[in-house]
Amino acid sequence: MQVTIDKPFQLELDVIATDEHVPSMKMDVVVRVQQFRHSLEYRGSMWFEYSCWETFVSSLNDGEARTATLTDMDACLVLALDTSGGAPEICGDFKSVALDGSIAKAACRFPADLEVVINNGTRATGTNPREISRGVKSKVN
Repeated sequence: MQVTIDKPFQLELDVIATDEHVPSMKMDVVVRVQQFRHSLEYRGSMWFEYSCWETFVSSLNDGEARTATLTDMDACLVLALDTSGGAPEICGDFKSVALDGSIAKAACRFPADLEVVINNGTRATGTNPREISRGVKSKVN
């Protein structure tokens, strides 16, 4: 499964492994933010519970939901589409923890035209994690 968002920033999610013992999937994540003269790129691999992914997709499809949040199992990535404050926003918080305990963090927040994000800037293939697990050939490590 691959999910790509092109606007207002670039987000790429690609499933590389699944684990049925702890219903979850490992994704390669790439985030690219270009703003004015600055750019930020985040790359990492992380595990997401199927239930978290299903809740995120369900919230995106629910016209009444105020927030759709996707968080990996270690809380290194928190991605939220939020309409609770009136104007829609896309927020991303990213962190990486090294073996020595040092932490790198980055965050971004964009006003978002969700119609543009969902209809023009997003491409997804295979959003059902149960179907994904049948299609991923990678070994769980």
